[in-house]
Amino acid sequence: MESWSASGPEGFQAGFYKSQWSIVGNDVCGMAAYVLDRLINDNTIIAHELIHSMKRKEGEGGWLALKLDMSKDFDILEWPFLLKVLQSFGFCEDWCQLIKQCISTTSLSVILNGLPCDEFSPTRGIRQGDHPYLFIIAMEWFSRTLLEAHNSKAIKGILVARGAPPINHLLFADDYLIFTQDNSISVNNLLQVLKDFSSQSGQVINFDESSVFYSNNVNPSVKAFEDIQLAFERRLGNWQGINLHQAGGTTMVKVVLNDVPMYQMSTFKIPKTLIKKLDSLQRKFWDLEMLNHALLTKIAWRICQNSDHLLTKILKAKYFKKEEFLHIEGERSNSSWTWKGIELGLSILQQNYNMEVNNGKGTKIWIDRWIIGLDIKVEPLHPSHLQYVFVSEPILPESNRWNIPLLNIFSNSYIVDRIKDMHLSQDEQDIVRWSPSKDGIYFVKTTYNKLIETRAQSQVSLNDNPTSVWKALWKMKLPHRVKLFIWKCLKNIVPTRVRLSQDVQNAGGDDINNWRSLLMDILDEASVFKFFVETSFDQNTDECGFGIVLYNVAGARVGFKGSHAAGIIDAEAGECRAVIEGLKWAKAMELDRIHLVADAETVVNSINNGTLSVRWENRKIIQEIKLLLKTFNFF
Repeated sequence: MESWSASGPEGFQAGFYKSQWSIVGNDVCGMAAYVLDRLINDNTIIAHELIHSMKRKEGEGGWLALKLDMSKDFDILEWPFLLKVLQSFGFCEDWCQLIKQCISTTSLSVILNGLPCDEFSPTRGIRQGDHPYLFIIAMEWFSRTLLEAHNSKAIKGILVARGAPPINHLLFADDYLIFTQDNSISVNNLLQVLKDFSSQSGQVINFDESSVFYSNNVNPSVKAFEDIQLAFERRLGNWQGINLHQAGGTTMVKVVLNDVPMYQMSTFKIPKTLIKKLDSLQRKFWDLEMLNHALLTKIAWRICQNSDHLLTKILKAKYFKKEEFLHIEGERSNSSWTWKGIELGLSILQQNYNMEVNNGKGTKIWIDRWIIGLDIKVEPLHPSHLQYVFVSEPILPESNRWNIPLLNIFSNSYIVDRIKDMHLSQDEQDIVRWSPSKDGIYFVKTTYNKLIETRAQSQVSLNDNPTSVWKALWKMKLPHRVKLFIWKCLKNIVPTRVRLSQDVQNAGGDDINNWRSLLMDILDEASVFKFFVETSFDQNTDECGFGIVLYNVAGARVGFKGSHAAGIIDAEAGECRAVIEGLKWAKAMELDRIHLVADAETVVNSINNGTLSVRWENRKIIQEIKLLLKTFNFF
């Protein structure tokens, strides 16, 4: 999303939220729906699962679903009804009187033939300036009345499966979905609730726009999504005939079209035939199919992280009663279209998650991916080893140390060495981490990039430019048309690739001076020993070499040390290990006043500041470094 393009309906641009996310982030995320930790597409998925169950219901006792079109007119909300609701919700009398004064002291005047008529006072309605939460509170009465009717068995809800929580209504922007049993008692009670609500609140139900659903065998098809294609075509139609260069055209596509199918793609798996049509309309500026998959993976991630949510309880009762969501294997037969999309997202999640092991009680040895740096599951060396289930079993009781003899029994030396490097914390629960993200938290952007990268690696490509080249290109502070032209040259789309590549190589980057001399210039002149640490990492073999040079206060080199380690996950982890090696060397030489110098910015900032900016896999190593630092007098 562009930072400083057009502002949203609240008047702020995206750049404001990006720069102030640490302050406003939780509040903004909380605005995704009226219920805390609930997203609007949760209700959409629940509604589809209910309808899917209704289509497949057999035997006696039918169900019905009633879609009500509510006017939700602020101008006709009855004041006595609003005040009654406030009182029933526990607001004190003084507060209710203040609200009454705010909404009842309005005066209006009508302009007739250019002249204002006499003022008059309305007797109902809330107007501009009154808080919209007053209307939401009034509507809450309707929701609670339906819940009470269900609890009293006057309007029974329906279940997607045995053990699922019953649902008798779902609320959307302008529509209410009410689910109940198809019998005269429930229907008559429902009609009475609707009549009471309408007469007391003043809100009008448009029965002409409302509908009833009983059962129908309709397979999901592209027709269910044809509104997306129509919206694309309508938007593009307004731009036809306008002369735009290619860079301008791609920018138009990005800004104008990208938001059209977002809601549907965040809930459903879009059929491939429609994906191809939309891709052709927007000329493949970005991959709609991969974006759809990333948004579906977000749903799977939320289900995995929130076992107590209503959506999770309903899906679990219907599709995975006796299984853990993260460990579901195989497709479910006779499932809904929404669940098929969730299954797709789950398959992506299963390939890209990793357990952060703390006490090991929430991680399974042979099923989960939990060894840092390994993308595969651990295989038992002998069938008898399957008796060990949780990672907590090879951890010494009441300690943060591994049971090495036990590890050596059911794992080979390579895996044991990897496990020994993992730090434990008995006071914390295990956490599911999203591997493509640096902090282990799920983001659609990182997932989309990961899916694009994975697909590119699986295809035979004539272009040998590494991923870092493309990242650097799109981050350059250049006009979009220039970046587009460079991209076309690197893709060998224009016949000037050789000459341009020579120019790019000649331009290069700024000459980098020797890092040791640069860091020596900025060090203070305190009488401390200075340790310079450097790391060399080979990503092909996961091997890492550490170099440490010791200088005294006069700048003379008084010692050096080198070491080697295998099974390092990345260069950042190598830098952390190098720092630990330097501290242990200083401690062995009984040096209390030291200054440790490293050139890895994320590692240095994580050590010096309270905020951890390293990858989640390396955060416990940073904690170990901080504990070591406390043993030195200088710190």
